[in-house]
Amino acid sequence: KPISFDTFSNAVQKALDYKRYKQQYSIHQDDAAIYVHSEYRLVKISLNKIEYIESMEDYVKIHTGDEKPILSLMTLKKILEMLPGSQFVRIHRSYVINKHKIKAIQTRKIQMQTIILPIGNSYSEQLRQL
Repeated sequence: KPISFDTFSNAVQKALDYKRYKQQYSIHQDDAAIYVHSEYRLVKISLNKIEYIESMEDYVKIHTGDEKPILSLMTLKKILEMLPGSQFVRIHRSYVINKHKIKAIQTRKIQMQTIILPIGNSYSEQLRQL
């Protein structure tokens, strides 16, 4: 349907305001965390401890480095909505990483602190902008 320019302009302004609101969330605090359901309980996970998140169909496995991974019934898209975009980036259809935990970036791989992960074809341009 055709829409008026004013309606379109208002929608764009709302989207920009929402983006600014989301960016105001300070991720540099030590107590910044997310809560996920795992093993019939709600688990608090500090954002600074998350190394990478692995998708396993309808589940995600949250790797925190030295601790046992946390398995939660949630899609990767859903958990990406919970995470701040300035700290986490998707590098593959199955992986999201914490930018602060990157050790090295190779042509088709990324070396994290405990593992080497592949970079998907459609996500390589996004990593070049880092």
